[in-house]
Amino acid sequence: MSAGLTRDEEILARLAERDLAAVERTHDKLMAAEDAAEIAELGRTYTRMARSLRQTLALKAKLAREREDAAAKRPGPPGPELVHEGLRTVSPDQRAQIERARDAVMLRFDVERPDWDELDEAMVYDILITLAEEDEDFLEAPVGTLVARVIELIASLEDDAEPGDRPCEEPVPQDSA
Repeated sequence: MSAGLTRDEEILARLAERDLAAVERTHDKLMAAEDAAEIAELGRTYTRMARSLRQTLALKAKLAREREDAAAKRPGPPGPELVHEGLRTVSPDQRAQIERARDAVMLRFDVERPDWDELDEAMVYDILITLAEEDEDFLEAPVGTLVARVIELIASLEDDAEPGDRPCEEPVPQDSA
């Protein structure tokens, strides 16, 4: 499948090419015809085929617009304004390693933490930026090691939180007796 095209769009593209070839061939025959009846018949055929081509192209354009609209509405990765100023202070190699580790942490959290939210993602960025700035071996560290360190640090932060401060956790009622 071509990059970015749906199967329906690929089929319509092929159909449009074939419609165009048929229209051109019919047009050539129409231009070569000399008999009035043949000209009339080929003229009607040409008109129908040209209309079919226009409809195919219109539907192809509509599907492409819908795909682009859906892509525009789909949330992308956080932009620089949403992420952190800290990403501007690290090297491009560190930033790439941070992004790889963040993606891996997010995949793991999607499975293990249904309470995932934007604050957690910001926390992951903060931790990874700090690791990048303070750890000399950050670039050589396997992504799995970075994921384990991030999860360990988040767990330690949550262990320090008061009951009810952790995401998706109800406060523990205090006994009045």
